[in-house]
Amino acid sequence: MIRHEQREVGVIAEWQAVESEWSDHRWRVVDLLPGAAQAPPWTLLASSPGVRRYFAGNAELHLYPLETDTLKHNLEGPQPAVYVFLRATEAAPGMSLLGATVCAGEAQAHVDTGSDLVEAVPMPPDLAVWIGDFVARNHVERPGWKRKRDRDDRGDARSGDRGAGRREEMDADDE
Repeated sequence: MIRHEQREVGVIAEWQAVESEWSDHRWRVVDLLPGAAQAPPWTLLASSPGVRRYFAGNAELHLYPLETDTLKHNLEGPQPAVYVFLRATEAAPGMSLLGATVCAGEAQAHVDTGSDLVEAVPMPPDLAVWIGDFVARNHVERPGWKRKRDRDDRGDARSGDRGAGRREEMDADDE
């Protein structure tokens, strides 16, 4: 059985007015709160001209033993991050919180959708300690693996039509 751990964080997002011919605003994730907050999602926390700050909601961070390579890579990078996913919606205030992760591979999958806003937020020190402990307990170095190319009868790497040599053998058998 694969044992995983999880922890909740509160997400603070900000709507900011911008002067651009393409948009009149942008969204940014500006902070993470330790643990789950009790406020309803998209509670307005502060408002000033051109800026509105919201509690976007709570997100669960999941750590899995088979993903310790990416967790380790995140922690050892120049700026360890928590990646938060937002998606535009018709409902006020115009965004929804999809979730968060500390796994760069999962963050990249959301980037690849092309429709999600993925924000890298500096990792709070208490999360870095939690993740570091998880990696220390679960990480197993795995040797690199490289696929070898198929070889033809002469020992050369095949090029072109992969089935060409086999067809020639079949034609010779027919004679």
